[in-house]
Amino acid sequence: MPPKLGILPLKRLWSGDMTNEKIAAESWATKPGVILLANNTRAHPFDDLLMAEYRLVYEDSQHRLYALKAVIPKVKY
Repeated sequence: MPPKLGILPLKRLWSGDMTNEKIAAESWATKPGVILLANNTRAHPFDDLLMAEYRLVYEDSQHRLYALKAVIPKVKY
């Protein structure tokens, strides 16, 4: 069984099983290693977490992939 936030279909929001507040709280509590989001201009309830703890590592016309800064290797030049 995938974790609570492994896949978050809109039905979980529509049914009330998950709320924006729960998404933000779960995200802060678990800090998943990577987060894949649709590439759109919508605000997310966890944008402050993305800014503080994650780095954008890939972006195309449909997706944005964020990785937890703690798991990104430090490169020394």
